[in-house]
Amino acid sequence: MSTAPARPIPALTLSGCLSVADLDATATWYAEALGFHTVRRHTFTEFGAEVAYLSNGTLALELLQVTDGISLQRPAPPNHGALHGLTQLAFYVSDLDQTVRELRERGVEPVTDIADVPVLGVRALFVRDLEGHYIEFIQADWL
Repeated sequence: MSTAPARPIPALTLSGCLSVADLDATATWYAEALGFHTVRRHTFTEFGAEVAYLSNGTLALELLQVTDGISLQRPAPPNHGALHGLTQLAFYVSDLDQTVRELRERGVEPVTDIADVPVLGVRALFVRDLEGHYIEFIQADWL
C-alpha cells in the first residue's frame, strides 16, 4: 500500500548530534578540517554534559560530551551499517574530486577510495573525524 508523501516540515537545515569524548578537540577538528565554528556552547552540570553547536554558515552540527560516555567502534565501510544508529554524517558536494583535494590539503585523508554507484547516481568516499565518526562526501547526479 502506497500513500502520497506528507507536506514537508518547513525545516531550515538538517543537523546531527555526535557524542564525543573531547568536545574541545573535536570542535577544533571540525573548524580546521571542514570550516565549522562554534556558535553556542553550554555546560549542563546537572546532567554531566556539555553541548556545542557548530555552523559553517549554512549547515549546523551539534557536539555533546557526557561524563562517563561510552565509546563504540563502528565497523569500517561498507559494513558500518551493522551497528544500529547514525552510521555517518553525509555532505553532498558538487565536485567530489575537488573536495578530496581540499580535504587532503587540510590534512584529512580518506579511509575509502571513491566509489562509483551508478544505480544510485552517486560517487562517494568516507573520511573519519578526530574521534572516528564516519563522514561521507557524496556527489549526486540527482542534486
